[in-house]
Amino acid sequence: MIIVNITDREQYNRFVGNQKHSRFLQSWEWGEFQQAVGHDVRRLAVADDEEELLAAAILIKNDLPLGRAYFIVHTDRLLMRKE
Repeated sequence: MIIVNITDREQYNRFVGNQKHSRFLQSWEWGEFQQAVGHDVRRLAVADDEEELLAAAILIKNDLPLGRAYFIVHTDRLLMRKE
């Protein structure tokens, strides 16, 4: 397994949209909005050796009073493909 930076909107949205607990706030478009208001956005995934996505998350960097922090967007779980 490897951690990959996702750059393909369709691949990301297809994976996220197929998950039972996905939300709009985990969509590519929400990340685009966050970038438009000045945040650094990362879309990361865990992939198998064939680069098929197993889990994914969108991370947004916020500047806080005591430094910077990345957080996983409004979810109680990492989106994972069910076997």
